[in-house]
Amino acid sequence: MTILIELTGWIAAAFTLTAYSCRTMLPLRISAVAANVFFATYGALAEIWPTLVLHVALLPLNGYRLWQILDLTHRARAASGAGTEDAFGWIADLQKPQSFAAGSRLFSAGDPADHIYYLVSGRVRLEEIDTTLEPGALFGEIAFFAETRTRTASAVCESDCELVLLDEASFMAAFHQDPAFGLAIVRLVTRRLIANTAQRKDAPAG
Repeated sequence: MTILIELTGWIAAAFTLTAYSCRTMLPLRISAVAANVFFATYGALAEIWPTLVLHVALLPLNGYRLWQILDLTHRARAASGAGTEDAFGWIADLQKPQSFAAGSRLFSAGDPADHIYYLVSGRVRLEEIDTTLEPGALFGEIAFFAETRTRTASAVCESDCELVLLDEASFMAAFHQDPAFGLAIVRLVTRRLIANTAQRKDAPAG
């Protein structure tokens, strides 16, 4: 019995070490959940009550965070397979949209990158490239990948709008944690760069 108890403790320690070694959140949370299960078991078998109580309390928290990541991953992969901007609609579920009145300037060309935007309702105009975005559009992402990390165009609300704003930490966490979401963003950026290049070529000289 003593050997079993010690083995349980060592397995729990190994999962904890694995969690601290993880670079992304999904394997970290999986390892953390496993560590909580084995440490709670170890605490119960060895009658070390603080260890038992601590990891019984942490297990639901890590389990909930793991579920959030898996849910986000599922929706991001669905988005990457759809191939259209409205496939990013799952972003609207992440937080409550913010309201902006018609004429509001969201950012100007040259501004530092701070947020990525998802348009829930209304219309937004990108002035420099003469483009109007409709509901379902994701925009503001290109600046995060530019060498200067500044806006390449200005965005103004043509009508009253509702927008979900993701800060850099949230956007980059989703981008790096889930390859499918990252691929969807790369496809979106590539599609827009190609469209912008074609638009400039078609513009009259003079």
